[in-house]
Amino acid sequence: MKTLLSLILVSLLLAGCKSQQNKNDQEIIEKGAEISESLVQAIMVKLKAEIQENGVTGAINYCSVHALPITDSISREEKVEISRVAHKFRNPSNAANKKELEIIEKYIQQQKAGEQLAPEVVTVKGQQIYYAPIILGAPLCLSCHGPYNTIAPDVRNVLNEKYPDDQAVDFNLKEVRGMFKIVFEEERKGER
Repeated sequence: MKTLLSLILVSLLLAGCKSQQNKNDQEIIEKGAEISESLVQAIMVKLKAEIQENGVTGAINYCSVHALPITDSISREEKVEISRVAHKFRNPSNAANKKELEIIEKYIQQQKAGEQLAPEVVTVKGQQIYYAPIILGAPLCLSCHGPYNTIAPDVRNVLNEKYPDDQAVDFNLKEVRGMFKIVFEEERKGER
């Protein structure tokens, strides 16, 4: 009887922990979605203006200089660490690690199966890491990331100059391009 009671208490304790973890994960997912949307909006507004003024090559030049400072600014404001990671990266600093490659591959397989893609939270060494797929959602994205032979020659030249080891091409519309990665420090939990 004592053993049965102990098992029931342990089960209830574990269920409570799981419920609290799910609540924390949901809070991280909501905040991560909000932050990643802010980043997309901040960059896209500037990119669209740059394309109108200086064409796609101007946008590449702008992005290569300003995307990281915009990301860093939002990171500081939100007290998180924001980055983008990819299996086919343009900037080597955006290369996904082994675990991230597994998550990206899972997203790609889910997409091929017609499943809904959803953000997820991974906890590593006291940090909660939000991952969400980046989907090439607009035809404009293909100007720089589409099939290599369809990218305008002047755009290819600028990409080759700025990113000699560029792998972020040969995508189609609506494909997984990589992921947003937002690292929430453990001490931030109390702020939510």
